[in-house]
Amino acid sequence: MCEWSVNEALERLRQENRSGIYQILIKDMNKCAGICPRLYDEIIFRETSRLIYIGQANGNGLLLNRLRQELLGVGRGTFFRSIGAILGESPRLARNQTEIKNFVFEGAAYESIKAFILDNCVVKFQFVENDIDDVEKRLIIQHKPPLNIAFNPDPWEYLITQRERCRRIAAGQESLAMHYNKLVRDRIPEIIEAFGKTCVTEILSDEAYLEMLDKKLDEELAEYHKDQNIEELADLLEVIRACAVARGYSADDLEQVRADKASKRGGFEKKILLKEVTED
Repeated sequence: MCEWSVNEALERLRQENRSGIYQILIKDMNKCAGICPRLYDEIIFRETSRLIYIGQANGNGLLLNRLRQELLGVGRGTFFRSIGAILGESPRLARNQTEIKNFVFEGAAYESIKAFILDNCVVKFQFVENDIDDVEKRLIIQHKPPLNIAFNPDPWEYLITQRERCRRIAAGQESLAMHYNKLVRDRIPEIIEAFGKTCVTEILSDEAYLEMLDKKLDEELAEYHKDQNIEELADLLEVIRACAVARGYSADDLEQVRADKASKRGGFEKKILLKEVTED
């Protein structure tokens, strides 16, 4: 089977639309590792070679209609809902009993899921006329794709848990609140409220502030190790400056100590690796 982008697959099916089997794969595993590490880890664990979902279409618009549901969220797409669940998005409150099981994403959540699929997924499909249910079942049992639950001999527990969470939210049984408990920049509450959301904050004591700054330093350093871009370096520098001020130093004090050490011991521009020192 040929591998198509989402838009390429839909365009080809507009030219010839039949019943068949489709497979959805991750386009770039390295990119997936940064965007959705849980999914990346599960693919590696299962050794599915980028394959994350298998489905079939037989009747009711055939492959074209089914892939529009799954990849664009037009109607009820199981794959679309599963991606939303593992990305941690929250569905709207159900408007009827059907929408509790087939929960619906809208607004920013819908756009986030759609963007993830368009940017990170590719599609294979094959026209199949006979025994399509058996073909689908056999392929799922053989490959164990992480986003298939039905027929999968080893369903992904995290996916099941996240889909249940979405159903509880749709049923009004779980808060839509996301819990963070982490130190944030001073204008973050203002930015959150500008998007029409409500946040709960607390002003920390000096002791608790120092403790959270140390955690923030570890967090930003880990983010830099992962992405290694200038934005993460800037975040790291901001936290370092805040740590200095919280301990009674000024930003100028910090810069002066840095400059003095650079003058006496140099910087790191010469890329020197010290390998060994021998006593004479």
